[in-house]
Amino acid sequence: MRAKIIIMGLVWFPFCQLFGQKELILEKIKPFHLDEYHITHLFENGLKKFQYQEETTIESSVENTKTTTSLSSYSPKNDEWELISINQNPPSQKEIKQFLKDKKRIKLIRKIKIDYHSWKIETDNDSLLVVSFHYVKNNLPKDLKILGKCKTNLYLNKRTNRLNKVSIENQEKFRLKLYKINKIYMEEYFNFDELTSIYLSKSEYIYIQLKFLNQYIDVKQKKFFSNYQYSKP
Repeated sequence: MRAKIIIMGLVWFPFCQLFGQKELILEKIKPFHLDEYHITHLFENGLKKFQYQEETTIESSVENTKTTTSLSSYSPKNDEWELISINQNPPSQKEIKQFLKDKKRIKLIRKIKIDYHSWKIETDNDSLLVVSFHYVKNNLPKDLKILGKCKTNLYLNKRTNRLNKVSIENQEKFRLKLYKINKIYMEEYFNFDELTSIYLSKSEYIYIQLKFLNQYIDVKQKKFFSNYQYSKP
């Protein structure tokens, strides 16, 4: 009987450590005005509450592909996006239609969950707390399944009690239809709005390297967010 109790204790001990890790981390990030819900909705927390402008630049290493910079705006009053310009020129009807289609698709994707067992403290010192996790693959929408291959890191400044940035990076190479994805890396920086206690995106950088027909292709996207104005409900 005693041997059985000892064995059960040895088996249960690592499970206690595992299941306590999430609660420990969530407790540590409370001073940063974050919880699990706000983390999973981090990239859309300002939506519905702020109007703002978004400048997006996309460049590719594919021959004869032009770099494009688009300027758009969002209004929470009517939940509407407007494409203002592409390369400082008025957009065509075709470009507007595609833009609105993409924004509508993005708006419908948010039922994301974090894998309970994936929470981990990467760094914890006097000035910096870095927390990592993985998203639950089965809860990711079709066009975001690649996030299931990535690790997400939160960089928290302990001197200001604020989130500085989020990074997302793939852990291994993988195939996506006809493409072989070698590298995905994303960084997003945030400002904290004291009035609403909401983190607002400041800038975003995405880099993807893929292989198609034995050709390596690099795609880079940069976004800058500005002119935030709080819209009262």
